[in-house]
Amino acid sequence: MSAEVDLWQAIAAAASDGDVAAVMRNRQRDVDDHAWAALSGVARATTPIPFVAVAYFLDSAIRQGGLDSKERRAHVIGACRAFFQNTSSAPFDEAPERICSITKALLALTSDLRELILPLRRCLHQVYVPRNLQTPLHTLFLLVCLRNGVYEPALPIISAPVYGFQPKNLPTPQEHLQYHYYAGMVFAALKRFPAALAEFDIVLSAVSTKLSAIQIEAYKKRALINLIVHGTDPVRLPRYCSTTVLKTIDGASLPYGTFLGAAQAGLPAFEAALIDHQATLADDKNLGLAKQAMKSLRKRQVRKLADSYLTLSLVDVAEAAGVASQDAAQALVFEMIDEGSLFASIDQQTAMLTFGEPRDDFDDEDATTALLDQLRRVNEYHDRVLEANLELATYTPYLKRVVDVPQATAAQSSCQDSQYQFA
Repeated sequence: MSAEVDLWQAIAAAASDGDVAAVMRNRQRDVDDHAWAALSGVARATTPIPFVAVAYFLDSAIRQGGLDSKERRAHVIGACRAFFQNTSSAPFDEAPERICSITKALLALTSDLRELILPLRRCLHQVYVPRNLQTPLHTLFLLVCLRNGVYEPALPIISAPVYGFQPKNLPTPQEHLQYHYYAGMVFAALKRFPAALAEFDIVLSAVSTKLSAIQIEAYKKRALINLIVHGTDPVRLPRYCSTTVLKTIDGASLPYGTFLGAAQAGLPAFEAALIDHQATLADDKNLGLAKQAMKSLRKRQVRKLADSYLTLSLVDVAEAAGVASQDAAQALVFEMIDEGSLFASIDQQTAMLTFGEPRDDFDDEDATTALLDQLRRVNEYHDRVLEANLELATYTPYLKRVVDVPQATAAQSSCQDSQYQFA
C-alpha cells in the first residue's frame, strides 16, 4: 500500500476532528509529499477533505514554496477560499496556529487578496464572534482589508465586543496592539471617528515600560481625530495610561503634539501648521486626516455662528470659516445641511444664510432600535462584570493571597497582584 493511500485511509478512519489533527501531525512527511495534489482537489471541489486536514495541507504547501507557478497559486487561493467558507469551528479549534501561518504567508506572497476578504469575514463571524473571542486571525483579517482598501466587511467584526481569547491561539502583545490599531484605522476610513478614537486609546493605555512604534503611530492618528471629534477642546489621554506614555508620547510624535495649540490659536495658525508639516503628514499617510480635521474645525465655526445669529451673509460665513470665497462657504454649508449637522437655508438672490432649529429625530423607529440595542449591550456588560466578580471571589489562589497577606502590607500586595494571572 502506498503512503498516499495509507494517509487518506487514516484520515477517513479518524473518528473526530481532533483525531484528524493527530493523524496530520504524526504523518507530517506524508502530508508534505501529497499537499499539492490534495489542494488541487480542494480547489476544484472534486475531493471532499475534512477541513482540519485542509489546514495542514495548506500550511505544508505554502511552507514548501513554489508559489511562483500561476497554477499552484490558483490552487492555494481556491483552497483557501473553500477553507474559509467552511462554517465548522473544528479547524480553528484544532489547528489555529496553522491557519494564522497560512494567512501570514499569503500576505507575504501578495497584497491583492480581495477574493479572500468575504470568506475570511464569514469564517470569523461564524466561529469567533458568537464566542466573543479575539485571535491573531482577527489582526490578519484587518490587515488584508486595509491593504486592499476594503473596509465595510470588517465593520461587523470590529464592532462585536471581545471578552476573551482563544486558549490555543493567544495573540501576542504586539498582535493585540495591532488589532486595535488596525480597527481604529478601519473606523477612521469609514468616518466613524469616535469609535476610532476609542480604539487608539486602547493602544495607548496598554501596560508598557517604553513606547512602542504602534503606540506612536496610534497617537499621531489620535491627535488629528481628536480635533475632528472634539474640536479645540479635545479629550486628553486616559489617566490610566502608563507614566512612560504620558510623559514621552508628545516628544516622540512631533509635530502632532503641536497641532492642538495651533488649532486653539485659530484656523489660520492651524492651516499654516499643516502646510509647514505637509511632507511629514504625507510620509505618515495622515494628510487626509489632517485635511478632514481642517474641514471639521471650519464646520465648527459655522455651527458657532448658528448659535449667535439668525441670518448672516455668505461673505461673513466665508470669513469666519476661513475659506477663500463666497462659493466655497456655500459649498461648505450645503455639505453640512446634507449630513444633518446644520439646519439652514440660503437665499440665492441676496446670498444670505438663515439658520433654523434642529429637527427632533429621536422618536423615529431607527433611533428607538439603536437605543434598545445600546441598553441590551449595557445589560450584557453588567452581567459579565458580575460573573467575573463572582468567579474572582471564588478563585482559591486569589483568596489564599488575600487571606495570607497582613493588613499592613495589603497596599503593597495589591500592586504585586497586577502581575498575577487568573485563569
